Amino acid sequence: MGSIARMVGSAFLALAACGPPPATPVTASGGASGDAGGAEAAVPADVSVEEAAAEASAEAAPEESGPSPAEAAFRQAMEALLSGSARAVRELVPTGGLLVLTSNVCRKPLYGVGTCHEERVEAERRRIADEVLAPLQDLLARAAQADAGFRVDALDADCTEGEGGRWTCRAELPLGSDACRGDRRAPVRAVVLDGGDSWILVELGYEEEILLCE
Repeated sequence: MGSIARMVGSAFLALAACGPPPATPVTASGGASGDAGGAEAAVPADVSVEEAAAEASAEAAPEESGPSPAEAAFRQAMEALLSGSARAVRELVPTGGLLVLTSNVCRKPLYGVGTCHEERVEAERRRIADEVLAPLQDLLARAAQADAGFRVDALDADCTEGEGGRWTCRAELPLGSDACRGDRRAPVRAVVLDGGDSWILVELGYEEEILLCE
């Protein structure tokens, strides 16, 4: 019995010295390698994390849409007026169609009561010439003269749809600034109609306030 006890005791001491059986190793490199493998699959070795993030942001961002067809027709009419081409304006009006030209010019002295002059002209397509377009052509020319970098395609235009497929587009022409009148602007507008195959120019108009500094 004593020998058996000594044998059991010796075995117990040997096990205690060796410690508990090692647990199954879970290396950090195993989890990291899985993550790194996923990251390596998403980001090529020759692309930095910043570049990959920039590309992902660009792909997620919605593409900027160009001007609407109504706005494009409006800008086309403004470009034609700026170039001084009555023929280009005339081509936006169908044969037998009418172009309505409206203006509202107000003259206001520094002191006293001002006067406004409103005018409406209906021109048949064949009568759309520089003579009837002169006020609008002059307005665009003055805007270009006031700003050497003036561009029709850079105007902040706003187009709203009305009844019967008619769209009204508006913008403000910068006419420069002076000590008397300050920052001068003239609102212009055009009414265009969706004609199916093309857009039809129906109306052109503008407003101008002239402050008399006498």
